[in-house]
Amino acid sequence: MNISGLSPQGFQTFFASGQAYNLYYTVTDGINWETGLGQYVGTVTAGTITTVQVLASSNGGVAITKTIGMRIFITYAAAKTAILDNTGTCNIPFGPTNSVVGVNNVALATSMSS
Repeated sequence: MNISGLSPQGFQTFFASGQAYNLYYTVTDGINWETGLGQYVGTVTAGTITTVQVLASSNGGVAITKTIGMRIFITYAAAKTAILDNTGTCNIPFGPTNSVVGVNNVALATSMSS
């Protein structure tokens, strides 16, 4: 996905940093959408995000067709989140279902792959 153009007011452009890095992104045309892990490489005027892994999409979890004019933004993928609640329970989503593990089992849970 080639990135160029202006960012919405109050937001920073993708290429403001001028570095290469991995990020979670969402791209949408307002109807179709895709969330994934991508690698951004850019300059001070434009950049490219290459999809590393599609995490979810309106196309059954596979990549959608990208077209000119789609909106893309950096996001925080819920499926890649660990949440410690006020009781000390750590919720770590992995595999086909979300699982709850006790705080003493965090090391075990984070070593599992989805």
